[in-house]
Parts: sequence; structure tokens; C-alpha cells
Amino acid sequence: MNVHAKGRKPNTRQMIVFGLLAVAVVYHFSRPTLEKWFNTSLPSIVQDDNRQANNASDDNERDYTASLPDSDANSGSSSSKKKESNDTRVRDTPANNNLSPGQAARNWLQDIGRNQYKSPAGLVYGGGREHRVDHVLRHCKDDPSKPTHGVFVGDAVEVMKMVDEAYELAKSGSRKSDSEKSGDKMTYTVSMDRVVGHTGGRKAKRSGRKELRRIKLVLADNRVITAFPTN
Repeated sequence: MNVHAKGRKPNTRQMIVFGLLAVAVVYHFSRPTLEKWFNTSLPSIVQDDNRQANNASDDNERDYTASLPDSDANSGSSSSKKKESNDTRVRDTPANNNLSPGQAARNWLQDIGRNQYKSPAGLVYGGGREHRVDHVLRHCKDDPSKPTHGVFVGDAVEVMKMVDEAYELAKSGSRKSDSEKSGDKMTYTVSMDRVVGHTGGRKAKRSGRKELRRIKLVLADNRVITAFPTN
């Protein structure tokens, strides 16, 4: 009989396994919060049936041109006319005819060299791991892989113009704009007094799209970090 059996401690391998299991459990339950904080999609350690279903059913949305939320169809004739007007405007914009959204936006902006582009209002879109023009234009279509995602109404050039308009309101000190400084970054949330986008992502898939009337603009001086419609 082994008199030391009752007092035997877990070996190193067992401790490592228990530690990894604990980390995995914490990551699994905190992943939705982390995705929301960093506005990105993180890998799952278990099969995510909802995400796979969203991706499988969203092939057509990869070519989606932003329009007003579906809820507008039930909000009266004036809203329906407004939706029709916006959809027509998007289709008739010359920038959409033969150019990619990124190239259409760059053609509208001023090329100031070194892969940088400047807007009429003075915003600068620079390069990096992802060019800021392309980063902002990600919000021209829905992204069902994200928990939440603001989607602009309009094409690439219209989005650039709306961001410029929001920036000019923020610079003017308008009461429509709220600002928050964090280090060298300034965040403006600007009320545009009209529908500029709608909600997207997994949450909108579940609960339906809602109109968005404000634009959030994050800058480092006049350099664009991101811009997207928000509530």
C-alpha cells in the first residue's frame, strides 16, 4: 500500500493542461466583448454555427450596394420614396460605372504623394497595413462576420463627401458634434440630421437593420484613422 497516494500533487503536465483549459474557457466567454472593443473578428475555439450560417447566406451581400434599412418599407410612402431616391442616386453616380470603389474615391481625392490622398475639407488618408481609404470604404457594405458594423448609404464618392461634411461640422464647433480626446487621437460624433447609414453585422441580422443618422470620425490631427455611421 502506498501511504503517500493521498498526498500526491498533480504533476507538471496536468497543471499545464488545467491551465490551458482555464484560458480557453475565459477566451470563449470573453470573445464577444473583445470583438466589440476592438471592432474586429477573432477566431473561435469551437464551431460557430451562427457565424457559418451568416457567411453562407450572405454571398449576395458581398456585392451589396448600401441602401436604407428594410424597415423603411413599413414607415409610410414618404420613406419609400426616400429609399427609391437614394437607390437611384447610387446607381446613377458615374464613379460606380467602371471603377472600383477604392479607385473612384482616390480619383475624387487629391493625390499628395507617398500613397496619401487629401480631401477638399483637408482630411488626409494615408497608407499602412490597410490604406485608410479602403478601411473607410469597408463600411460601404455589410460585414456579417462582425458583431456590429455601421454601413453607409451611398457609393464610395458619396461616403468621402459625407465624411468631409462631418469633419467640417466638427471643425466649426457645431452643436451637432461631440468630441472626445484620447492621447493623440480625437473622436468626433456628428449628427447629420438625415439617414447616412444603417446597422449591420450579426446583431442586425438577428434584430433587423436600423437607420443611423450620425457619423463617428476618429482622427490623429487631420489624418483619418476611421469613419463610420453610428447611432
